[in-house]
Amino acid sequence: MAENSVANGVEILLNSKVTSLEEISGSGSDFISLEAGGREFSTRFVVNAAGAGSEEVAELAATRGTLPFHINPRKGQYIVFRRGSAEGLDTVVFQPPTVRGKGILVTPTTWGNLLIGPDAQEVQSSEDLETDPASLARIIRTARRSIDDFDIKQAIRVFSGSRPASDRGDFIIEWSENLTGLLHLAGIESPGLTSSPAIAHEAVNMLRAAGLILKDNQDFHPERKASVHPGPLGPAGAAARAVNLPEGNPDRIVCRCEQVTEGIIRDALSRNLSIGSMDGVKRRTRAGMGACQGAFCGPGVRTMVAESAGITEDEVFGPSRDRVKILENLAAMRALLK
Repeated sequence: MAENSVANGVEILLNSKVTSLEEISGSGSDFISLEAGGREFSTRFVVNAAGAGSEEVAELAATRGTLPFHINPRKGQYIVFRRGSAEGLDTVVFQPPTVRGKGILVTPTTWGNLLIGPDAQEVQSSEDLETDPASLARIIRTARRSIDDFDIKQAIRVFSGSRPASDRGDFIIEWSENLTGLLHLAGIESPGLTSSPAIAHEAVNMLRAAGLILKDNQDFHPERKASVHPGPLGPAGAAARAVNLPEGNPDRIVCRCEQVTEGIIRDALSRNLSIGSMDGVKRRTRAGMGACQGAFCGPGVRTMVAESAGITEDEVFGPSRDRVKILENLAAMRALLK
């Protein structure tokens, strides 16, 4: 959807934190001045859909009043297993929900990995994304109540995310009382992703009712070029030979674990949404998602990102998680489960 938006005229500013949000005085009408990423914008409407950072955005507009809501970050930790570990499981297995959420899930990913989690921990900051062996072991024990025949030796990665839980206990879809033209879409925790199309329709209707003039784009392009994916894993011997193909050959395998070729990575880097991070390549192509977690392909991916983005390799962001720390947490988790 992001690529399709860019193809239809939307400008997406990545790594551009909002630092100022205030009413333009003496303008004769309701306009907002917004600063982000070193640039200044003048607009009638701003939609605050900043997730775990939505309170910070609301706070910028609350100089003349109190904060309309508070975000209470709720961290959830996950364990990811090798590709193929979900064989025989074709649906997400839920447990009875609790006051903290839907509980520990056992999930087969579209690529055949087993994904277990999340738990729910109240934290002070949405930037607290640490994982700890005791919590991970507790997640595994709880998941075994649903399915007990998975092998923890197949676990290859742990990570956590932050839910934007609010003090309202519900989705917040409302206009700001502090700044005319600021629409809050906050506290959108689970099932927020499922609800997002309906929330978007509601936001559009609210903006239209507030005076935003919406016109059909007569040149709208509804389709986008399909992504190139690695597909099923092929014979290990053929993959080993493809690793040694010369650089520049689109069939050269860059990521051995997931058998991701240079051509697939080049395709991702050539699209209209720029990539300046190793995680950006990983999430589009799976390079780095295998058992070694980027130990083999990481340097090559970093070089390709730098060349594509016109930056130095030191300026390429990531990986966002420490691979050594992940391995240490996995080892400690397994020890607790013995």
